[in-house]
Amino acid sequence: MLKAKTLNPGQDFTLNYYSARNKLLMIILLAILFSSIVLSVEDFIVSSPVIKTTAEKGGKINNEISIINSKETQSFKITYFPENNFISIEEKEFIIEKNRDATFNVLLDSKDKTPGVYVGQVSVSSSKEETKIPVIMEVETAFPLFDVSLEIPPSAVKIIPGENLDVEITVYKLKGTDKRAFLELSIKDLKGNELFSENQELKVEKQTKIEKSIPLPQEIEGEYVFSAAVKDVTSASVGTGSLLFSTSSPLPTPESTKNNRPLFLSFIIILVLIVAFLTFNYF
Repeated sequence: MLKAKTLNPGQDFTLNYYSARNKLLMIILLAILFSSIVLSVEDFIVSSPVIKTTAEKGGKINNEISIINSKETQSFKITYFPENNFISIEEKEFIIEKNRDATFNVLLDSKDKTPGVYVGQVSVSSSKEETKIPVIMEVETAFPLFDVSLEIPPSAVKIIPGENLDVEITVYKLKGTDKRAFLELSIKDLKGNELFSENQELKVEKQTKIEKSIPLPQEIEGEYVFSAAVKDVTSASVGTGSLLFSTSSPLPTPESTKNNRPLFLSFIIILVLIVAFLTFNYF
């Protein structure tokens, strides 16, 4: 016959103590985990990370952007550049309640613009965060004789400063008899400052592919636009292409560290508590 083991009052107290301690540690762990999730939620999000359009010379294109507020009621401000150029926005300030959204329109105007690629930026900011939206407007002539497409490897969308930007350029002959085409290449930042430019003449039967490997400066960091414009001999016909890429240092920057600090601290606290929990229970 089995006999029940009787615990003396001291043993019973010890078991209750360890059980209560373990429950407390688990509650703390869950609380810290929950707080880390809350801290990692973005202040707000925008509906479109990039605005990119192609317009005929003289045309206007309207782009609708929504702001979704994830936190408490707060104010938002819209800024953009280049102002008085090709971007215009009427509503520039909003107050949005928690879990609600608001919409504003970004008008891109190619009036008085020569065919080519134009770049800019729209910034949406709250009191705590800022989101930057790159803007690219390609202006082409109606029914161009040539067109161009650009492609970079998926691994090259984000490049370390000082490395090469590898691009495959394909020029297409759409119509006409003249096979000569002039290709203009450029790299600009979102303020329109040009970092690289190159021109060359091509002979295009049906299509011609070119591979470029362009060294980037060591000191650049951020988002940039690589663009191409292909013209006929008289420059009366212009086709365009563009792509967005970014450069960033492999080492964490002060800005990135600051943005991720709450999540990083929560992770460290959780790790310390897990180690303490295992130490108390198994060692």
